[in-house]
Amino acid sequence: MQTIEKIIKELEIESKDKQNIFSGFDKIDRYTKGFKPGQLTILGGRHNMGKSMFAINIVRNLISNKENKIAVFTLEYSAKQWAKLFTKSINHFTNKEQKLKNIPPISNQLFIDDTKNISIIDLMEKVTILKRSENIDFLIVDYLQLISGINNNLPTHNENKFEKTTRLLKVLALGLNIPILLISSISYRKIKKSRVKNMPRLSYLKEYGLIENYAEVIFLLHRWDYYEYKKNDRDSDLTNKLELIIAKNENGALTGINLEHDPETKTFKEI
Repeated sequence: MQTIEKIIKELEIESKDKQNIFSGFDKIDRYTKGFKPGQLTILGGRHNMGKSMFAINIVRNLISNKENKIAVFTLEYSAKQWAKLFTKSINHFTNKEQKLKNIPPISNQLFIDDTKNISIIDLMEKVTILKRSENIDFLIVDYLQLISGINNNLPTHNENKFEKTTRLLKVLALGLNIPILLISSISYRKIKKSRVKNMPRLSYLKEYGLIENYAEVIFLLHRWDYYEYKKNDRDSDLTNKLELIIAKNENGALTGINLEHDPETKTFKEI
């Protein structure tokens, strides 16, 4: 009998032969070296920070490579809602930017599952089947707190449940040799509104157990105008400005990357 830690180490060694997948955001890829096979990345943030939309932008970039196949488990949005947001982002780039003008048909590249209250075991089974049948390269799970645990008798908010779920997703990433992007809420602290004090911190994830232990990279998304923007201040330089904080990075340095969001086209860009 082997310990789970030993199995994870063995799978990490096996995953080193496959090429990394890049997000399409130059600065992010420069710091993280892309998404490695077998790697678990967590994208955390408070409510209304734009986590799901940012993940959609990553998918948009990934499918510009005809070889990439992506599976998305959207537990918050319906498949139609997700596809609507995705299509709006795609249409903006296919109409306005030459580099993605020749985006291929996505029917054979993108697989969406919107099963609500799905258990982690059922999710793992579906992903494994997709890997065998379609040879998917990348998985996005949106989001952690909406996945049912192994034991549904546990309270809805249970640290042990979230930690076990995250650990199993890490094992899944290694077993299938694909990167997984896991979106997670972070706790909201009632603190005085100020730029520094409202910045998300890695420690805020501890409310959900030691989930950061299983991720090689952790992003925290922060919207400046969510706290600083005033309705009458139309010229504020914080409008639609965000920061992607690389709070954990086993592949490089920790830093913050400035982003700008266009609410009309649902797109993000580095600034």
